[in-house]
Amino acid sequence: MNTASTLLIIDHVDTNMLDSWSNQPASFLPAISSLQLDQLADFIFDQLQDKDGSPEINNIRIGNFVWSKEKSSGHFRVHFEINRRFCCSDICASGNDYIDFQFRLEGVRMVCKGSYFDWTLNN
Repeated sequence: MNTASTLLIIDHVDTNMLDSWSNQPASFLPAISSLQLDQLADFIFDQLQDKDGSPEINNIRIGNFVWSKEKSSGHFRVHFEINRRFCCSDICASGNDYIDFQFRLEGVRMVCKGSYFDWTLNN
């Protein structure tokens, strides 16, 4: 099993936005560009040990958004579904997973680093 990291960078962030995201974590998702969301889904796919069923990453959501004004840093969790479709047997499977991100503010830029651990047992 492997743990790998990825980055998200959000520009033009201010403390009012961070306060809003802390109160309503789902409101943070639109701040992440569609390009970065696609790259995040690709990153997750690349980390999966089991590629059977053509896994697709869907239903990305944000939760547990916490930040410290004093430390100019915080964390949040990205939840997502991994959906698989096995065409030969016409079976679908779905599972939920997440990535925890830590972030720090660098001026008006929010630099977020997350690590993903594939929980799939492969023995």
